[in-house]
Amino acid sequence: MLGVELGEGSANNWLALAATDGHGQTATIGALFFTVFAVSEAATRVFAGPVVDRLGRVRTVRWTTALGILGAVLFIVGTTWWLTLIGVVLWAVGVSMGFPLGMSAAAQSGPNPAARVSVVASIGYFANFAGPPVIGAIAEQVGALSALWLIAVLFVAAFAASGSLRPVAEPTHERVSDPR
Repeated sequence: MLGVELGEGSANNWLALAATDGHGQTATIGALFFTVFAVSEAATRVFAGPVVDRLGRVRTVRWTTALGILGAVLFIVGTTWWLTLIGVVLWAVGVSMGFPLGMSAAAQSGPNPAARVSVVASIGYFANFAGPPVIGAIAEQVGALSALWLIAVLFVAAFAASGSLRPVAEPTHERVSDPR
């Protein structure tokens, strides 16, 4: 959740600026890129239910984060507006399912689901709010596009950690005969 939410928060704050400063696009195109990002993320969340039902949480997050890695890389190194735009869409798909599926996994991972959801939500929101200033600090030193490599790295970490979303096996309650 930490990796994908930092990717989402950073897109909210840096995508349009990176498109204008890093790729030389106009402010209008930068705003359009962000709009495409937001619509793509929302559409993925709306229509991914059957995908989650078919693949499960772990494989869904592995697929989406893999697409997010590709998207972040295409956005950073894209040399044409359409290649960069494809990167935007894939980046949005990459961040789309980590938060909802992380919350779902937390709610189903054991006793006291409210406390678990609270902790997981706090991690997600922390990354969403704290990530953009980190990207900004890095961007001050290396530029906006180069700073976004942190997102690609965190997508890799999210991919690697996706196994933690696996459902917890329910304990079996075997009936034990009374030895008396």
